[in-house]
Amino acid sequence: MSIKEETMNIIDSDNRSQAINKIISDGKNYGKSNYGSGKRINIEYTPLSKEMNNDTIKLVIYGDCLSNIMSFIGYDVTREFYVRNDDIDAEELKKEFDKIRVNFDIFTKEQSLYDNGLVDVVLSKLQRSGKCYIDNDTLWLKTTDLYDNQNRVLINGNGTYSYLLPEIAYHVDKFNRKFDYIVDIFNKEHRCIDGIKSGVEIAGYSSRKLYIKIIEKDDNIIDSKDVNSLRYCLACTYGNQENNMNNSIDYIENAYTKICLLVRGKSYETKDEYSIMELEKAYTIVDKLIEFEKIVIEASSGEINILCKYLYELANLYYDYEKEEGIDYNNKYENEKYVLLTAIKIVMNNAANILGLILREKM
Repeated sequence: MSIKEETMNIIDSDNRSQAINKIISDGKNYGKSNYGSGKRINIEYTPLSKEMNNDTIKLVIYGDCLSNIMSFIGYDVTREFYVRNDDIDAEELKKEFDKIRVNFDIFTKEQSLYDNGLVDVVLSKLQRSGKCYIDNDTLWLKTTDLYDNQNRVLINGNGTYSYLLPEIAYHVDKFNRKFDYIVDIFNKEHRCIDGIKSGVEIAGYSSRKLYIKIIEKDDNIIDSKDVNSLRYCLACTYGNQENNMNNSIDYIENAYTKICLLVRGKSYETKDEYSIMELEKAYTIVDKLIEFEKIVIEASSGEINILCKYLYELANLYYDYEKEEGIDYNNKYENEKYVLLTAIKIVMNNAANILGLILREKM
């Protein structure tokens, strides 16, 4: 080993020691960042059905996790549910969503857009745009001039408004509330996504602030009464690749419980430098803990499964450490192992909270 390499290892060891102390001092705030710089973001996750079926659960859990991620990295998040049908009881929905740890800040009723006159205001804007025409007593919007593959009806031949018009008005309402970003999470079967984007732009708003995430239908969702299993399993399925870790939540929970048992009632002192960094497994774990902030930011792209994978890999590193090094406290690393285990516990818990998981400290 050259002198340069030795120097580099010393620097790395110092950084890892500082990282452990930062995790301990930050606690539940470790990994948070100002990546969102306080920007306001509206995330709407409204399923097509009011029934608590597989597609509904999958969509709202995705929206809840994404909202948690965005809030964790500094965005000012508004979680919104759009009530398209008057027969939907928002209070009953809240009770059902509470069971799977899903929350909303706002329930906006479509009828309110008619009551406050916004639908008619938006209709007038669209008509003045020069993008409307009448064919067979039906008022059409030229959405093909922008993003759509066909033009869309605004007013039917019998005088009734189409489903698209209030959708455009609802998005105009969100733009008027001065959000920096607007995120829609839709089922694949949602009608006229490109029509909404086109209509918003024709109404005078930039669709570049509008992001639409499509949730694919999945008939293979687990039927579980355990909320941790349900949420983790579903979160694993989002992203470019499925992690195939649907049965890993027990593995993660057991690792967390073991760590809690080991550190419970133990006292320790933080140091400027930790000798435990001499152990390969220990500094590998710390390197993984340091990655947490970057992982959360990466997951904000919409691939929330990245966090599932991270949590699983962290649990796996703990098991490897326990197996190879052993949990023997009658050695020079006794105090330091408590510090390391406490740091692992903090980061596991922070990652789990973002995913809406509640890890048990006792079996």
